[in-house]
Amino acid sequence: MKGKAVYRAVALAFAGVIGIGAVGPLSPVGVAAPAKRQAPQGIPANPDDAFVELRNAARRNDVSRSWELADSLSDYPIQSYVQYFRIKPQLFDASGYARTDAPEDEIRPFLQRYQGDAIADRLRNDWLLVLGKKRDWATFDVEYPKFVLKDDTQVECYALLSRAMKGQNVAADARNTLADPKGYGEGCVDLIGYLAQANQFTRADVAFAARLSLEQNLVTQASRIAAVLPEGDRVDNDTLANVTRMARNDPSQATAYLMAQSGGLSREEQGAGWGVIGQYAAKKQTPDALDAYRRQLTLGGDAWLSDDSQEWRVRTALRAGDWKMVRQAIDKMRPTLRDRDPAWTYWYGRALKADNRNDDANKQFQSIAGQFNFYGQLAQEELGQRITVPPKTTVTDAEIDVMGRNHPGFGRAKRLYDLNLRFEGNREWNWELRNMSDRELIAAAEYGRKLGLLDRTVNSADKTRAEHDFSLRFPTPFLNVVQRNADAVGLDIAWAYGLIRQESRFIMDARSSVGHRA
Repeated sequence: MKGKAVYRAVALAFAGVIGIGAVGPLSPVGVAAPAKRQAPQGIPANPDDAFVELRNAARRNDVSRSWELADSLSDYPIQSYVQYFRIKPQLFDASGYARTDAPEDEIRPFLQRYQGDAIADRLRNDWLLVLGKKRDWATFDVEYPKFVLKDDTQVECYALLSRAMKGQNVAADARNTLADPKGYGEGCVDLIGYLAQANQFTRADVAFAARLSLEQNLVTQASRIAAVLPEGDRVDNDTLANVTRMARNDPSQATAYLMAQSGGLSREEQGAGWGVIGQYAAKKQTPDALDAYRRQLTLGGDAWLSDDSQEWRVRTALRAGDWKMVRQAIDKMRPTLRDRDPAWTYWYGRALKADNRNDDANKQFQSIAGQFNFYGQLAQEELGQRITVPPKTTVTDAEIDVMGRNHPGFGRAKRLYDLNLRFEGNREWNWELRNMSDRELIAAAEYGRKLGLLDRTVNSADKTRAEHDFSLRFPTPFLNVVQRNADAVGLDIAWAYGLIRQESRFIMDARSSVGHRA
């Protein structure tokens, strides 16, 4: 209840900004929330409505409707998207699976025409999924290096499969790529199957991939992974898989089951079981989490713990104030996971300090103390350094105007945002930020503010490395209004702005991960 009261207070503080009641849904200033429309008949008269409907038809992979709508938008300002939304549904079936019979005659001309644009990279991503499924490695190997963002796990799996089928051992790279099961798709299941047949993956590797899927409740995917092994060897229904299923709902039931079945498991397998029990017990804040993780550390099986289980192992030790266990847990983290978040470096330093290893601790703190994130600032405090705001870098109006002239993706992003197509808008905006210098990033942030896109202001300013403008990283829009409303409910204004920034980045109609609007 306290958390809800806090969010309500922030909503009240921010409500005056946009002139609405604090608990109602947010709409643009002065614009009424649109009435719910009936299912469309024919082509919408408004081209913007037709474009949004085209995008939705493309997401459904509805080929006929996409063609019909695209043909009506021959004069629409962002033709690259009209054509993309026309081509893309031809590459996938209604369930979202790549089609091996997908026509490709329009793809190469599109990629050539829009070379260098974000939308071309998006189509190349889609095409690579088709090429991988078709096992057209000759074309795949030519196109894959041209894929810039490299942000599709399934494409990465096909790239590894291409290498493996040429005789390369890719097992180590595959294990890193497969750490997050949410993006497996068909490509990663195919990779797991091939590596198992080629003896690059053991049964334990396959079983682990299936359990990772079960941890995310991807039951069908786990079953498909299990099916790559000989019939009857159902790793999605063995002891550890059952422990995973039980632990999600009732860690105590999983504990009893694991203890009863432990005689048939190796020490590492037992450790893996205790690790997943520890994760779910920790998420439910039960005292059993600490005991489960201590058993896991004693038994081993670290290689068979998911990223979630490894992170919750550290959090559990921190909650118990067990600094030795904190150090052990971080020592045993996957290196790529440990390096992803400065939190683990900071807490490792604290664990060393608790063991009176001050010189070693300070080396950890020094490695992140220059970062302007929460743990970087805490590390500075541990080193006895004052936390200061860096000198402000100011860009000229000419530098800001260049952003609009030389980066057409920003204009496309603005139009997409106006249509509430944030996924596509963010992709366009972030594409333009690639390889920018700090001054250019600050100019892009200012340009975002000029367009009224404060979330893009924060996003762009956050990426600077040596030159900074913290007024862009931490904007305070509508200061007088927010101050008045914050004072009325007794809320610290800095705290209010911090929460608004965290939850919405000042997007006027944004919903937080826990369902609150900001």
